[in-house]
Amino acid sequence: MSNCIHCASNMPYCISCRKNDRADFSCNQCQSGYSLINRECRKCSENCLKCGRRGEMNCDTCIEGYVYVIQAINSHKCKPCLNHCRTCRADDINDCLTCFEGYFMNGSSCIKCGKNCLKCAN
Repeated sequence: MSNCIHCASNMPYCISCRKNDRADFSCNQCQSGYSLINRECRKCSENCLKCGRRGEMNCDTCIEGYVYVIQAINSHKCKPCLNHCRTCRADDINDCLTCFEGYFMNGSSCIKCGKNCLKCAN
């Protein structure tokens, strides 16, 4: 007999469940892009990898190419980094910290590598 617990089909986006006191199952971990709120997996805001620590729709971690910014006291969103930045500064989305593959750092900018080149230094 297997010790694995399978989440019920009525628990979409749940990747880990546990048996609770009432002998039914509840979700205790959601897939990326969803947050566990009141034992349900709820979709995070757009371009958000993890959310919920600061409130249901407030992002905690952004997907690659986006940066976490605080727009208001209870509004945490992901804004796109510009100019081929993989990561950038929240206070200046043009200021790259790292580049996507096929680009290299030149100061705080990402410059495209030569033709047919995936990695380059300059």
